Amino acid sequence: MDRQALLSNLFYRIFIVGVMAGLAWYAQKHSLTVADFNAAYARIPLAVVLIATIFDYYLDTGTLYRKLWGKRNGGPLLAIGTAGIFFITMVWLIAGSITLNLGTVSPHAVIAAGMLSLLALLPKTGTTEIGLLYYIATQIVTGFEYFTILPGVMF
Repeated sequence: MDRQALLSNLFYRIFIVGVMAGLAWYAQKHSLTVADFNAAYARIPLAVVLIATIFDYYLDTGTLYRKLWGKRNGGPLLAIGTAGIFFITMVWLIAGSITLNLGTVSPHAVIAAGMLSLLALLPKTGTTEIGLLYYIATQIVTGFEYFTILPGVMF
């Protein structure tokens, strides 16, 4: 691996650690417990989790980049920008509204959207269904109390 690729990879991983630290700090600031997070994650509609899983697959395999931006390689900056857009989309799908003021969105929704976006950022997660498997686990833990297939359709 050449020096530039090594530095690029290092900075990308440092950024991911920063995102993780930011999510942990935000959760701690708002006193979110694991039970709160599980309930928030279980409230995400199944369709949204499936979209996130498919997005993660296409992001990790590079298929999404090639379709959107051609064959040029944008590297980590492109992945970070794409994950940022994905985070805003996830907040909108989970919270039901889009706003640049995260203070108006429930902290639970921000953390759940952040975790789904983080999965998209993490390398080599696209070939596993980590987000979907955790979703199934939270449904079991909460007794399918919050299970929804599509936004606005509860069972």
